[in-house]
Amino acid sequence: MTPRSATLCASLVWLTLVCITAAQAQEAAPPPEQAPAETPVSEAPPPDTAVAPPPSTAAFSPVVEPAPAPAVPAPAVPAPPPQAAPTPPPLKFGATYFTRYELRSGDLPVIGNRPLNADTIFYRARISLGSAPLDLGGGLSSSVYFEPQASGAYDVGGELNDVGLDLHQGFLSLMSSSYKLDIGRFELAYGEHLVLGSVPWHQTGRAFNGGRIRFTTSPESSYLDLFATLLDEGKLDGLAQRPGKSYIGSRDQYFVGAYAGFGPALGKLDFDVYLLSKIWFGGPLTTVGMNDMGEMTTNTVDADPAARLTLGTRIKQELGAVDYRIEAGIQAGALQVDDKTPKVFAYQADGEVGVKAGSAFRIAAHGFIASGDDPKTPTNTAWDQLYPTAHKFLGLSDVFGGRTNVAGAALHATVAFTPTLKAAIDGHTFFRPEPGAGKKSYTGSEVDVGLAYLIAPSLVLRGLYGAFIPSKSGPFATDEVQHYLEIELNQVIK
Repeated sequence: MTPRSATLCASLVWLTLVCITAAQAQEAAPPPEQAPAETPVSEAPPPDTAVAPPPSTAAFSPVVEPAPAPAVPAPAVPAPPPQAAPTPPPLKFGATYFTRYELRSGDLPVIGNRPLNADTIFYRARISLGSAPLDLGGGLSSSVYFEPQASGAYDVGGELNDVGLDLHQGFLSLMSSSYKLDIGRFELAYGEHLVLGSVPWHQTGRAFNGGRIRFTTSPESSYLDLFATLLDEGKLDGLAQRPGKSYIGSRDQYFVGAYAGFGPALGKLDFDVYLLSKIWFGGPLTTVGMNDMGEMTTNTVDADPAARLTLGTRIKQELGAVDYRIEAGIQAGALQVDDKTPKVFAYQADGEVGVKAGSAFRIAAHGFIASGDDPKTPTNTAWDQLYPTAHKFLGLSDVFGGRTNVAGAALHATVAFTPTLKAAIDGHTFFRPEPGAGKKSYTGSEVDVGLAYLIAPSLVLRGLYGAFIPSKSGPFATDEVQHYLEIELNQVIK
């Protein structure tokens, strides 16, 4: 017998045994219960019909029908067990990418270290990974958030190297029912980013290193944030340290603050109060100078510590078709400038009132002021803008500069032609409260026109043209128009 025949025979024997076993199991099984036969309709007695007995002289005995048997309730069907809450995925993934072409024509410097009279293509690619909360017991849980990015400008291609991957955010969170503590590197952004913002428009953006804790009981309740971050480690490069002297903390710089938001508990009214501070530690400082012979000299002195406080408030509300926002603050204390610590007193205010027609149109009037340094007083009166998203407030060309020594007004209009096509136009006029010797206060004006098209729910194509017209008699001392053009493709995946 060939191997193939042996295999075939074994297969037939196995199939026969399976069939015999199945037949025996079917014979051993009890017959299924038979339902009682229904009485044919033709054999059923007519309802409510009494049969008369034969004639008799005996007393008539009525026929008493037996009482119907009580209905036996069907056994209750047990309720299905409650479904367990779906297990959250171990990692939450997100990604953003944009590429933006920028063209600048003009010689005036701009914030953000942009090249002048040139064109550049900027890019940013970010991915975010957030872990699901890990139960630690005792009402505590923890999670980890990680957001690396590659960003910069396209300058050299075709080479055997890649751009670097840096850490934008990365922190560990400890959570309970009343607080959330973050330790690591994270963004700080509040309100309209007027004082603290992440600068999402910039290819790199802004983040801080340190810790923060939020006290709140729910997303609908008020909250209090406390944070402490390191700005500068204050390394004593090139300084000969003296034996027996401690240099721990010397020349360190910190940024700390408390930010309270009462808006979630007030319905449609946003109301915030904050107290922020830049802190400079004291320590040895080496300054470089020149003597009468033209020779370079160095001098080491001990700088005093200083702290610059910022107290501010923000209010924002919608009243039907009208909306408004106001943010204002004052600064006091001192700042560290080399080995000097001049006193500080400064202020700023920014407000806007808008009227809208549904979601298709909105027009708003905007006013702003931030104090400048008065050279006639020993106190530094220049407002320190801290860490805002300044790009969105004082002209999109970024020519005017940051929020200090500025006063002005603006008109903003937005229109939605379709749900996917929107346009915006902004007009600004700028003044310098402290223009400098021989200069007039009026600095210039700017007009920005933008168009945005929503290609898909997460993909936007945007274009912008801005023109800044400086005043020749103002601080810029020129009337050459500064042109700015940008085209951006941006996608966000959550």
